[in-house]
Amino acid sequence: MPSVNGATIVNLGDVFVSALSTINPEGDGGAVNLLSNSNLSAETIDASGLVNGGNITVTADEIDLIGGSTSVISQGELLLQPLNPAQPIAIAASSNQLGTLTLKTSDLAALGDGFSQIVIGRDDSSGQIELLETVTFVDPTSIQATGTGGSIFTPFTISTSGNLLNLQADGRISVSDITSNGGGVEIISNSGDVAANNITSNGGDISLTAASDPTGINPAIAFTSLDSNSESGAGGAITLTAQGDIVGAAGGMIALGSAVGVDSGPLSVFTPGSVEFNSFSISSNGADLQIGDGTINPTAVAIAGNVSTGGGDLRVNSTGSLEFGAAGNTSQTLGGIFELTAGGSILLFSDGIETNGGDISITGSGIGIFTDADPFVAINSTGGVGGNITITATTSGINLGASSIDSGNLIRLNAATNANVGTLTAAGGDVEIGTEGFSFPQTVEIGGTVFTNGGNFRASSSGDIVFSDFLGSANTSGGIVTLTAGGAVLLPDNGIFSSGGNITINGSTVATVFTDGLTTLNSVGGVGDITIAATTNGIDLNGSAINSGGSIDLDAAGNINTGSLTTDGGNITIGSENLPQTVAIAGNV
Repeated sequence: MPSVNGATIVNLGDVFVSALSTINPEGDGGAVNLLSNSNLSAETIDASGLVNGGNITVTADEIDLIGGSTSVISQGELLLQPLNPAQPIAIAASSNQLGTLTLKTSDLAALGDGFSQIVIGRDDSSGQIELLETVTFVDPTSIQATGTGGSIFTPFTISTSGNLLNLQADGRISVSDITSNGGGVEIISNSGDVAANNITSNGGDISLTAASDPTGINPAIAFTSLDSNSESGAGGAITLTAQGDIVGAAGGMIALGSAVGVDSGPLSVFTPGSVEFNSFSISSNGADLQIGDGTINPTAVAIAGNVSTGGGDLRVNSTGSLEFGAAGNTSQTLGGIFELTAGGSILLFSDGIETNGGDISITGSGIGIFTDADPFVAINSTGGVGGNITITATTSGINLGASSIDSGNLIRLNAATNANVGTLTAAGGDVEIGTEGFSFPQTVEIGGTVFTNGGNFRASSSGDIVFSDFLGSANTSGGIVTLTAGGAVLLPDNGIFSSGGNITINGSTVATVFTDGLTTLNSVGGVGDITIAATTNGIDLNGSAINSGGSIDLDAAGNINTGSLTTDGGNITIGSENLPQTVAIAGNV
């Protein structure tokens, strides 16, 4: 297609352009380049073409577009910039500002729709670019001050009509509200920090990138709310990338995903600094949430508030400590994976973690809950296909108090020191505490009941295993029970029932948890054997009954004290390995 020649005007004084046209009705429009070291005024500039428009570049100390609405048009790029890189720029002013390249509200109104991009500022601008009034950009727009020390300050709302908005500076970028009707929002500070209030993209991607505050006063990225959720289509991704700390303001939120269930972009947070979202809510409507990726992980993470993924996965990584949740709040993934991984301790604050079938994995140096008058957190993966729950304390203990753990499948707890939990319910899998391949916990304390619905229950400890709740019990409904301790095994008052599964208990001492307590060991319902061994002391079950569907084998270095012993045709053996000092049976055999 034919093209037309462009137009270039360079003048060291004032420039006035009445009507400049490089229009081409048959092909591409010609480029326009206007430059002045003083004031440049233009009534009309038209570089449009049948297919592509020509680029328009206007460079001056002051630019006045005086032709009225849509008097500057092209399908190409429009660049408005000062001649001096250090000159500040004011956008949407009511009148010209002395010593500043001022793009008045009337100048912006002169820009017609259809530019491929509008760029304000030089690629080496080192002054401040400031927004003086609310403004709307229809075309893709970039505001740049990437020269050394350049900054952007927009205390008023910026709106877009669905196209990309890009803000980039060398230094600090501080913005108020930004609203986009589906277009992306990119904010990049090459050497400084980013501070944002509320950014809403209605399905567009949101990306904040910063180095760090050179003064050390402000976080690298600070914001109040980021919302890329879409009511009608795919939600946009939200990406936060910094070299320093990232902070969400108290009372703020992150929202993303799709209200109509369309696959949407994730939340991704990358920084070697800390991440802090206090008194904060995060909802993703099906999108994934990820903080740290195993390569770039924060040194500490604190998330205090509601977290809901609506089916998306949640993964949080920290090289240091990790605090998650807030009292009165339940974190939900509705089928998605829930994964917390920390090089330091993990502290759980929320009233509950629910995945509705998604796996739950919590790994840290130690696992605990916030200590208050009634420390409790419910960890639940039931529903859906039933998720596994794995909790690992690599150098310290698991201290969940009376907290309950309900799994749709497996429960596996590993700790380097103590493991202290409440009720354990595995609806379709095993309960394992201190499994092979990991150092046994020093003590295991279960402050509730254990139920597996056919799965096995295994607990190992280098020290004691204690059922500390007065109403505690264990029921496997056919699964085996294996309790192995280097110290004492103190059995629950309400008994252990396996419905045909073997029951094997080994410890230095085997006794009821309360000195006057009675318990029942029962494997009736199949051919399950019951084997109890006290390696250095005795078996002291008071008058507790042992009922076996198979055999009963009791072995102790000290005394044996039990109640009735009953088998369904199996043998009863006392002292097969060691001869006990005394045997007292307070009941029938």
